Parts: sequence; C-alpha cells; structure tokens
Amino acid sequence: MRYGILSDIHGNLEALDAVLDRLSTAGVSSYLCLGDVVGYGADPNACCERVRALPGLCVVGNHDLAAIGAFDLRWFNAYACAAAEWTERELRPENRSFLAALPEVAWGVGFQLVHGSPIKPTTGYVTDAFEATAALEAQKEPLCFVGHTHVPMAFSCRQGGLLCAAVPFRVGQAVLMEAGYQYLVNCGGVGQPRDGNPRAACGVYDTDAGTVELLRVSYDIAAAQAKMRAAGLPPILADRLAFGR
Repeated sequence: MRYGILSDIHGNLEALDAVLDRLSTAGVSSYLCLGDVVGYGADPNACCERVRALPGLCVVGNHDLAAIGAFDLRWFNAYACAAAEWTERELRPENRSFLAALPEVAWGVGFQLVHGSPIKPTTGYVTDAFEATAALEAQKEPLCFVGHTHVPMAFSCRQGGLLCAAVPFRVGQAVLMEAGYQYLVNCGGVGQPRDGNPRAACGVYDTDAGTVELLRVSYDIAAAQAKMRAAGLPPILADRLAFGR
C-alpha cells in the first residue's frame, strides 16, 4: 500500500491540486490527512470537498476547530485570528459538518495520525529531539505522522530507549523504518510551507518498503496570493507564500 501524506493545506487550493496531481503519479491508493484543511487560504470549501472525496483517514487540526467556533482564538495571532473568522463566515454547512466530525487521532495498521503530537493531538508541537522524545514515548504505534509545524522532519527511537535522534529526511533521502524502532514523521505543509522552500510539501508512505518519502511540488503561488488578496485576508498571509515562511 502506498499512502499520500497531506498536512496543513490551509485553504490553498492551488497547492492542494498540484500535490494531488503529483501523488496520483506516485502510485498512491489512499491518503492520510493530518489536519488544518482550512485557515489562512481563500478556498476553504473547495479544499474540504477535495479532502472529503479522498479515500483514507483524516484528523482535525486547530485551525479546523477555529473555523467552526470550537477553538479559543486568543491562542492565535491577529492574522490567524482574522483568517479563522473569515473562514468561519465562508464555510458551507456540509463542510462545517465534515470538520466537526473529524477525530483528533486516527489509526491504521502499525501507525497513527495526529495533527500536533501524540501528547496534545491538536495543539502540541514537535520541533526538536527533546519534544520528539516525549512524543515517541506517548505514541501507541511504531509510526506516528504529525503536522502543525509546516516543516518536514523525522525522529526515531529504539523501542524502550530513553532518547531519540533526528533522522535525515529530505527529497531523495527517505526514512527507512527498522524493526525495533519507533518513528515520528512530519512531511511538512501543503498550503503554507515554513522551511524556506515555497514549494508545497507532501509525502508517500510505502508500507511494503517500510519507507516514507518527502516530495516537493511547485504550484501557482501567484494565483493563490491573488485570491487571498481579493478575499480581503491579511496581506502578510499571501506575501509569505512566496518565501516559504
């Protein structure tokens, strides 16, 4: 089985469509979506509809919750708050229902999905080996996929071990999972990368090979920016797409 890994789409339809086109050529037959389908971008309804139509699993993110009035906006900066309020006004009822029904954790054979971390599924961050050590201790399966940071990274720990280590994870250098180890993998953000690379990020999990591959996909950034500006979303949210920050 080959799964397409999607996270942090954030209402960016141009990025999502480009990623789905790329994954369709990679032999993907099912999808794992790690939340934040909406928020920041100008196409929340279309992005929800794309994800709803995909076979596979999806969990809820904090921006998804914010868009349906189920997250305290005091945790957001002013730009994210404005985008969440705009998204809540735009969402159609069927897409509100879709987001409201998403679980915080989803499970597959030998893996689990959360948006943030196994400790705090919608709001936790894993940004370094210290945070990853605690997260790996809390996860229930050998492999956990996370999102939320918009930055590709991977960590591993020997089962029963005390410390984890970062695993090299970049385009052309897949994570190879070994028996007796646990892995935590973040395939980056589809709709708003934050690692200095503006191309959309996604992944492919091959259960037969035991690998997770990182992909970067170019998309029409200018078109996404134009929609955001026309919608009246904070200009900084459109500007940052060009820099991957």
